[in-house]
Amino acid sequence: NLSASSEFNCKYFITTSNPTNVSSPILLVDIYEYWDITRVSGGTVDLTLNWDNSKIQFPSYPLGNIKVVNYSGGLWTSRGGSASGSIATTGTITATAINNFGLHTFGSTDWFVAVKFLKFTAQRKQNYSQLEWSISKDVQVNRYEVERSEDAINFRKIAAIDVINNSSTNYQYNDQLPLNGTGWYRIKSIDKNGQQNFSTVIALSDRKETGGFYVINNPAYQNIYISTGNVYAGKYEYSLINTAGQQLLKGNINATGGGITTIPLTASVVPGVYILDIKNNIHRLTEKIIVR
Repeated sequence: NLSASSEFNCKYFITTSNPTNVSSPILLVDIYEYWDITRVSGGTVDLTLNWDNSKIQFPSYPLGNIKVVNYSGGLWTSRGGSASGSIATTGTITATAINNFGLHTFGSTDWFVAVKFLKFTAQRKQNYSQLEWSISKDVQVNRYEVERSEDAINFRKIAAIDVINNSSTNYQYNDQLPLNGTGWYRIKSIDKNGQQNFSTVIALSDRKETGGFYVINNPAYQNIYISTGNVYAGKYEYSLINTAGQQLLKGNINATGGGITTIPLTASVVPGVYILDIKNNIHRLTEKIIVR
């Protein structure tokens, strides 16, 4: 929508310059991409920007607070606009009657505070699994989904929990489905704008052995789960060594009798074959582990 015959030079860049230099009411500026729009001739324009989260990451901004921003006088300044779409997928925003040219990108007039899981616990009761979680804030949350896996890799939804009210911070769900040995659980929060967040993963077991000391999931993915019978309760040191003899992980765990202990795998542990060594002054477990 040009006010006159016009000529523009437009260039697209990644990694936004000086994203912290903002002018009120702008609080945040997209750090991932921007456009340099230079007017050679002409008048005002309507300017539409679009995002595609599958190609370039889009910030977790509240959809209603997204604005077109322009770098002017050393500050990112609001040029208005009303966004539509989803920050999790694609969307657009149009600012009208633009007469300030140069660098443009997306900004936000509000902070996006995603839900934060403060606690997630799971216990195996008599023939059911009791899951409880608490969160820091769920004003933006639309619902929670309880997910379960039989192999610690592939998760499926087994329940959807609606947000009762905006001040609710504690939730509970009982899974009545039987466990075939071991099951893994996690909670997914889905915000009103489509943003998703996950809790940690917890493993529960229906195994009756009281003297076992073994790796439950081999191959492993993201975590290694260790089953410790009653006689193996205690503090242990663990290490994970690759085939070149390099120690990639080292730490301590406190194993409970008849429970499952989690060893998280960091980003340095790429798919491959490793040796896991867990020991204390009394017991030791050494096993070849495949990481997927």
